[in-house]
Amino acid sequence: MQTIKAFPINLVYDSKKDKWNKHPAIPKGQDWHTYESTKQEMEHAKNIGVIIPDGVVLIDVDTYKGVTTDAIDEALGCSLDWESAHVQETPSGGQHYAFALPGGVVIRQGSDLLDVEGFDTRTSGKGWIASGDKYEDMTL
Repeated sequence: MQTIKAFPINLVYDSKKDKWNKHPAIPKGQDWHTYESTKQEMEHAKNIGVIIPDGVVLIDVDTYKGVTTDAIDEALGCSLDWESAHVQETPSGGQHYAFALPGGVVIRQGSDLLDVEGFDTRTSGKGWIASGDKYEDMTL
């Protein structure tokens, strides 16, 4: 079993873009990939960044941009088992779907994949997502 790595984050609302921006709340010059958060930092964090663990892909469905899981299935040319994923609602109105990957499968990380606006992926070693009770309960 692997340990899930996380670090505190700050969320800042950008009223011009009507969007929450997420930034690691770690010392300047530190890399979030290797930063070792202290127990005290994590206990006092209102929100956390969770590094995508090995063997997991997270599909970020930005429904507020008009994308649907059906549109993603159509672009992929297959139907994903959306019901089997762990789902997290985002403050922007989208969803994060976390899927376990079969051994040896590698998924590309990117945004607006296959020319579908709002179809993003976050992958092991490259991506992180915001999480925590405060993240899910935020209001403007």
